Amino acid sequence: MIWLLCLVLAMAGTPAEVAESARLADEVVRLAQKGAWSGVERAYTEMRTLPAPIQARIHILGAEAALVGGDVGACLARWELAYALDPDPSYVDKHAAIRDVHAEVYLEGEGASLVAAKVSFVPTAQAAVGFAAHALAETGRFHGWLPAGEYVFGGRMVELHAGERVRVVLPSPRQRRKLGDVLGVGSQPTP
Repeated sequence: MIWLLCLVLAMAGTPAEVAESARLADEVVRLAQKGAWSGVERAYTEMRTLPAPIQARIHILGAEAALVGGDVGACLARWELAYALDPDPSYVDKHAAIRDVHAEVYLEGEGASLVAAKVSFVPTAQAAVGFAAHALAETGRFHGWLPAGEYVFGGRMVELHAGERVRVVLPSPRQRRKLGDVLGVGSQPTP
């Protein structure tokens, strides 16, 4: 019984951490009212590092910030956190509405770019494409959610349907050269 009390106290954080979490929660609400979603994302992310409880409504604002920023996976996870604290059926509906227009994807391709060939012009959809394209440019990989639509990934057409899971791994440039050598295609020396 004592260990349980110690665990609860440890999870609550110090008074300073709890106060900082409360300050950040107020900041999240204030910034959300202004529509300053990048600020909401920053404050929410900082709150998540503190060992203090976060209210469901703050998770919801964090979910909205993630969606506006294009991180659909973080958005969905935050709706799930809100639901775990407050099992409101409308949270399930919102979560399902987001999942119902996206596909879960794993894209990998060194130096490959991602371009939307045919996708919604809704700002959150465009943000999701930009978020994925940035991740691919930085790491050569993206595992997350993209709006249903048609894309060009590394010169290859990829069609995504809502609710599906898609994995596309492009061979590295070195593997493509080796394959070209085996098949007798690629750069030929000029005489």
